[in-house]
Amino acid sequence: MSGESAMPELLTRARHTRAMYLCMGITDCIAPDEAAYVDLAVRLGTDTDSNTSMRSRTLEYNYVLYEDRRLVQEFERFFMTALRERGIVIDLAAPADAPG
Repeated sequence: MSGESAMPELLTRARHTRAMYLCMGITDCIAPDEAAYVDLAVRLGTDTDSNTSMRSRTLEYNYVLYEDRRLVQEFERFFMTALRERGIVIDLAAPADAPG
């Protein structure tokens, strides 16, 4: 995600990137439209100082993504629901099979 811009309307991964930037409090890498997205991408791709600054800020604040159990629990809930809807039930309390 470092040095990456996001325009949330297009793709799920862009919406995820936007959400992660918002969690970190980094809003200047979120483009409101295509023209701003292109400008931002060109700046991050050609301006070493801007890219280095964004990478540093992302590294400084990425702890909020990795240390927030709510995010992990939400992904767990989503995947467990998706599996149940397909008739697959997984017992998270049961030990996983060791590779054989």
